[in-house]
Amino acid sequence: MEELTELQGRDDVEMAPMNGQGNTYGQGNAYGRGNAHGQGNAYGQGGTYGRDPDGQTQQGAFAQPAEADPNAILNDCRDIDHGIESIRRIMQDLQHLQQQYLNASDMSAESANVQQRKRLTEDALDLNRNLVSRIRSIKSKPESASSKNSAQVGRIQRKLDDTLRSFRELEFDFQKQVKVQLERGYRIVNPAASEAEVQQAVDDTSKNQVFTQALLRSNRVGDAGRTVAHVEARHVAIQELERTIIELAQMSEHLNAQVVQQEAAVMQVDQKGEQVTENVGRANQEMSGAVDKARSRNRKKWWCLLVVLLIIIVAVIIAVVVTVVRKKA
Repeated sequence: MEELTELQGRDDVEMAPMNGQGNTYGQGNAYGRGNAHGQGNAYGQGGTYGRDPDGQTQQGAFAQPAEADPNAILNDCRDIDHGIESIRRIMQDLQHLQQQYLNASDMSAESANVQQRKRLTEDALDLNRNLVSRIRSIKSKPESASSKNSAQVGRIQRKLDDTLRSFRELEFDFQKQVKVQLERGYRIVNPAASEAEVQQAVDDTSKNQVFTQALLRSNRVGDAGRTVAHVEARHVAIQELERTIIELAQMSEHLNAQVVQQEAAVMQVDQKGEQVTENVGRANQEMSGAVDKARSRNRKKWWCLLVVLLIIIVAVIIAVVVTVVRKKA
């Protein structure tokens, strides 16, 4: 078991205690009155995501703007931007804790790390859910498409989508590293294992029976309890990471679904506008043709009148000539 412990890390990393309980929407959390590094209110205590001692929502970074405010959407965009920055700071803390977890060689420190990561992950997911919902609400308002607001709305939507993608990548990379540790541990317990057997042990969901059986067949029976507990903790971590990755992907789809709907509506409006333009053009052409025809008819009428007048004049001249000739005769 000494080799397995050596692979997991030589330094016993001491975990910093978390200050505060609950989740992002509760009365206090890891970011309510102090953070993992002992700093003050890292993510803002005066926002919609925190409450004062008597349970009233505090006014601050995430307070909802008044409906009558002409800059309501821009204010919302600024608040959401602050929320995205909070998520990114949580991700930095998570990355630090993930590295500590991979290097931990003490089960008690590892357990504390797990609880800290769980709280931070829940905080980040709560923030992401709220911000996705707020962006969808903003984009459902007609004024979000105005020239004044559309650029900022599009910017925060892209920024949140990038943050969701980065969060997924962070969790996916950590999941891969945890799996690598399990693979190394299984090869130590069963050096003759094939690649398929190693993969089966890593993907085992039957309470680590594959790993336990290999351990019992080895000469490390004395360390069986500690090793099984270690493996079980990493299997649980892998499953939790998988759920987080799936939920982040679903949130990203949910966020982008609204954008697709808005684009479809805009395209429909554009198409109707093009149809109106075509109809107006066609009407102008028809009116122009009608005017030309009317002018042509008018010209023909004048020509007809002229011809009639000429005929009358010729007839009069002939009559006069004939009368004069008869008188002379």
